[in-house]
Amino acid sequence: MSAAFDSERAAECAEQLNALLLIIYENESEGISKNNPLVGNALNLSACIHHFFREQALGETRDRLCGLGGNHG
Repeated sequence: MSAAFDSERAAECAEQLNALLLIIYENESEGISKNNPLVGNALNLSACIHHFFREQALGETRDRLCGLGGNHG
């Protein structure tokens, strides 16, 4: 198991978090009202995190495919 950070996995986790928050928002579960600004802020933040890590993962894939995977001496 590698200790390296996995941007693709981070993007997947952020996407799952966003889906969970959306379910909470849509169902007003756990007594959380749709009007609560914390829910909207959490949805926006998780979407931004997902976007950031997805872009990072795409960049890593692009670098790997183009032979720019680092360690160029």
